[in-house]
Amino acid sequence: MLSQKTKESSGFMKQLKWGIVGGAKIAEQQMIPAILESGDGIIIAIASRSGKATEMQKKFEIPSLVTDYDELFSMDAVDAVYIATPNSTHCELIKKAVSAGKHVLCEKPIVLKREELEEIFQLADHFNVYVMEAMMYRFHPQMKKCRELLQAGVIGDVVTMHSKFHFKLDNWESDIRTSNQLGGGALNDLGCYCINAACYLLKKEPQTIQVINSVHNDAEVDTHVSMQMHYASGEIVSADCSFHSPMNNEIEIIGTLGSIKIPHAFRPDLNDDVGELNVKTQSNEKKISLKGKSYVEQVQSFQKTLRFHGELPYSRGDMLTQASLLEKIFNKLNKE
Repeated sequence: MLSQKTKESSGFMKQLKWGIVGGAKIAEQQMIPAILESGDGIIIAIASRSGKATEMQKKFEIPSLVTDYDELFSMDAVDAVYIATPNSTHCELIKKAVSAGKHVLCEKPIVLKREELEEIFQLADHFNVYVMEAMMYRFHPQMKKCRELLQAGVIGDVVTMHSKFHFKLDNWESDIRTSNQLGGGALNDLGCYCINAACYLLKKEPQTIQVINSVHNDAEVDTHVSMQMHYASGEIVSADCSFHSPMNNEIEIIGTLGSIKIPHAFRPDLNDDVGELNVKTQSNEKKISLKGKSYVEQVQSFQKTLRFHGELPYSRGDMLTQASLLEKIFNKLNKE
C-alpha cells in the first residue's frame, strides 16, 4: 500500500490536498488508499471525534489529526474534504465545509432530503466549489460498458431490471446502520445503490413506486426492503436490499432480444476489481470481463473535475433525482 511519505516523494508538486472527516472503516479501507493511489491527491489532515483515527493517522502518515471538524475545515492548505460520518450528519458538515471554501466528496446517501441537497448546491455556487456524492460503483468500467450495450440495442428494449444488494449484518447492537437517529437502515445503506443503478442504466425516472418493508425485531430501522418501480415507457424495475443474508450484489436486465447479468455490480472490489457482464441473446452468449478500481477511478474523476473546472462525472441533476427518489421511498416505508 502506498504510504503518505511515498506519495510526497513521487514528484507531484501540485497535488490536491485532502482532509478526511470521520474515522469510518470505508475511509481506512477504501478511500484513503484510493486518494493515495490516484496520482493527484495527498492527505494532509484527518478529523475524528471518536478517536478511531489515531491509528489511521499513523498507518497512512497523515501530518495532522484533530478532533474538531471545524478546525479541519478552517485549514487553508486543505483543498477538498471527504466526509465519512453517519448519514444524519452529512448535510450540516457539507454546508460547513462548503462555507469554508472546500470541495466535498461525501459518502452516500449524501443527504436524506432533496431540499437539503438543493440548499447545498446553492451554497456551493456561492462559494464556487464542487460537491459530489460518493457512488463509487458508477465509476467501474463495467457500468459504462453495460449502458453502452443497452443504448446499442444489444438486448433490444428493456422489459425488466432486477437488482439485489444484500450482506449479513452481525453487530445489531452498536452498528450505526441500525440507528434511526443516525440515518441508518438497509434502504439508505444498500437500497440507494439499486435506485441509483436504475437511473444510471435506464436514464429515466419511474412513474410510480411500490415498497415493502421487513423490520428486524431488535432494530429501529428498515432491515429488508423490496421495491418495484414502474416507468411510463413500460419497464419494471424490482430491487431488494437486506442485512439478513450473505453478500449478493447482482443486477440482471432482461430485454426483448436477450439479457445482461452483472454478478458484481456494486462491489467488484470483492472480485479482485474484476467486473463481469454476461450477455445472452438469441444467437450468442458471451462474458465480458473488465478490471478497474471503483474507488480510485471515482477519486481520479472528481480530482480531474477540480483541476480543469469541468462538469461533475456524477451530475447535479442525477444527484437531485437520487435524493428525491430515496426520500420518496423512505417516506413510503415510514407510512406503512
